[in-house]
Amino acid sequence: MLAAIIDDERRCTMSDIAEVQGMEELLKAEKLAKTLDCSVAAVRRWTLEGCPVVKISRLRRYKLAEMLRWLEQREAKRVT
Repeated sequence: MLAAIIDDERRCTMSDIAEVQGMEELLKAEKLAKTLDCSVAAVRRWTLEGCPVVKISRLRRYKLAEMLRWLEQREAKRVT
């Protein structure tokens, strides 16, 4: 299927590749903030508080499923 995307004569995005390979897309802080409807500052604060992050050199990227799990666990600790 990856060959079909590339042969389609359109730009192949990382999302396309991740979808085909069954991998989760790595999100920038800005896209994660938009997806979670929060500020970029909140995402950066969570990073300092130990949220799951993928480090690529100086870059930080986030997996949505891991972030949602982390936020749920954090909320559960706060409630109990």
